[in-house]
Amino acid sequence: MATETSNPATLAASAAGDDTMRRARRRVIARAVYLAVLVSWAALSVALVAIWFMTTPGGYFWPVWPIVNFVVAALVWGLAVYQRFPFRVSERRVREEIARLRAE
Repeated sequence: MATETSNPATLAASAAGDDTMRRARRRVIARAVYLAVLVSWAALSVALVAIWFMTTPGGYFWPVWPIVNFVVAALVWGLAVYQRFPFRVSERRVREEIARLRAE
């Protein structure tokens, strides 16, 4: 007796659902890691400003340089994580990559 799980249409739908679940899980993890790194960079920036204030208050504000680099890195990474221009991934490019991987 055939069960509903052995139906090819059901199997295809289940596989598509599994793929969607994997992709969604990857996105959620990437966003959580991104948020954790942003918090770390913010804490590090505060620490750098505190070090500057304790060592050379009113002097040259050197923490600006690492902080600017943190901000640039955060913006670029955020664009990639949230799939904004120029990091938007089209379904066509995904299908091409799948075909390329299968050909290997």
